[in-house]
Amino acid sequence: MNPFAEAKAADRRLAILQALAEDTAHRMNDRELQRMLHLFGHDMSAGDVRKDLSWLAARGLLTVEQVVTLQIATLTELGLSTSKGHNHVDGVALPRLD
Repeated sequence: MNPFAEAKAADRRLAILQALAEDTAHRMNDRELQRMLHLFGHDMSAGDVRKDLSWLAARGLLTVEQVVTLQIATLTELGLSTSKGHNHVDGVALPRLD
């Protein structure tokens, strides 16, 4: 992956974590996340959202549960910490702290 694509992927993953962190239950389905990512400037297919969810789940930042045709993502404590910049995971951008 080229550096520009890596930076975009890292920013997208942070946006997913931050969207989940803003939800009171720290949980959303993949369709809701796709809409939220669009608001953050990331136009992604449903398949791309699911790839990022799998990537984040493999690193313990969230869990994914399949419910009929939806994937439900739930933020873990590590994911919450990472979304706030208290923890760094390679492949996830650091939040701006301005």
